[in-house]
Amino acid sequence: MSNEILSQEEIDALLGAMDKGEVDLETDPAPAVETEAYDITSQEVHMKDEFDALGEVYEKFTRRVKATLEARLQTGVAIQLSSTNIVKYGDFIGAHNHPTGFGIFSMAPLIGKGLLVFESRLFFILMDCLAGGNGKPPKKIRDFTPIESGIMRRLFGAVLTDLEKAWEVVYAVKIVLTKD
Repeated sequence: MSNEILSQEEIDALLGAMDKGEVDLETDPAPAVETEAYDITSQEVHMKDEFDALGEVYEKFTRRVKATLEARLQTGVAIQLSSTNIVKYGDFIGAHNHPTGFGIFSMAPLIGKGLLVFESRLFFILMDCLAGGNGKPPKKIRDFTPIESGIMRRLFGAVLTDLEKAWEVVYAVKIVLTKD
């Protein structure tokens, strides 16, 4: 046991060598990790084969957001996957009518931004349920009021919290709504 403890002379010699730069204080550098560029917009992407982890995230997310919406709306909610197509941003945005609720969010430490969308018809159905209705869409779609925009912001927050929890199965991220 006495062999594991340095004497005062050994400590002084070590400190002196450190001051003179004779002792390397750096630890071994981490080994280089090989990475490969991946183009998600490539036509060769096969969603089912290449994104199994995202399937797990989707399953957990749908369970969580279903429970969140049912608790807020006090009614049953059905959620299903409608598409896993890769679409260019301009085509995606152009496919939505006015008004549509867009929430831009970050997923630190990942780079880039994400987009959460509430189509106006869906949002007005949610609003009707929140107000005690049975979920009828309005006959005429109109712009969102400031109160509705505030409610949408809170819904974005709740949904993004569920998304952050769902991502824990793959990678811990911190999701923050950056613009709504």
